[in-house]
Amino acid sequence: MNTKEIQLVDAGQKTTSLGEQIVVKFTKRYLGFVDNLIREYVKDKPKETINKDYKKLLILEENWEVMRSDLDTLLQQLNTIVHYEDVDKRYARKDGNLKTQNKASWKIEQFYLYGNQVERGIKRSQKTASLIKNIPGKQTALFSILQPGTHIKKHCGEYAGLLRYHLGLKVNDPSLCKLRVEDQIINWEEGKAFIFDHTLEHEAWNNSDSIRVILILDFIRKLPLHLSILNRIGLQLLKRSKHIKQAVYTLENGPLAGTN
Repeated sequence: MNTKEIQLVDAGQKTTSLGEQIVVKFTKRYLGFVDNLIREYVKDKPKETINKDYKKLLILEENWEVMRSDLDTLLQQLNTIVHYEDVDKRYARKDGNLKTQNKASWKIEQFYLYGNQVERGIKRSQKTASLIKNIPGKQTALFSILQPGTHIKKHCGEYAGLLRYHLGLKVNDPSLCKLRVEDQIINWEEGKAFIFDHTLEHEAWNNSDSIRVILILDFIRKLPLHLSILNRIGLQLLKRSKHIKQAVYTLENGPLAGTN
């Protein structure tokens, strides 16, 4: 089995027992092995990110204003929304491995995380949750909230078993809110969606003077049967991994839970 390891499994945190160490090592290597197989298969397949090929996602774009109403209510209690860094321990400010200039510049309201439901987010934005609920293959779904002047530094997603969907919900000035995916620049617009491969290098800017909010949804990539089975097994392992379970705990318990 390939020695590549997916760090998302444990985010470099120490494991406490030999049994846990074995499980973590196996999961990281299994995901790394499947990731390599998927990357090789999807190489030079740009057409897989065409929106019209994913008709089940159209309901989100058609109902973006419904989600915007949930969002407007949520933004009135911005201090109750968690910081991204408190959820993803791979980007610890104390270690200097950070994505943004300051912790407060990026917040997230999560509904699903690698197949785990986040009840707190679902209860707080019920109309949005009801729309997302029936999307096939959904793994992760959230509101991504960038403060004015925020730059998310260039990075690549680790695992190729998913594709990423972005839908603009609050974008006051599209010309100043953009995403770079390799050499392509995409400007978010309210009510407009696009799909991309998050394992490609990307970075984001909100250069406007207003909060920018999008819906992010990761869904299972279309693959041949043998790869699809391997991918779904890997995603189940990731769903149950230590880092993801800790992240769900933080998301369920709010901002203070992530400060320990």
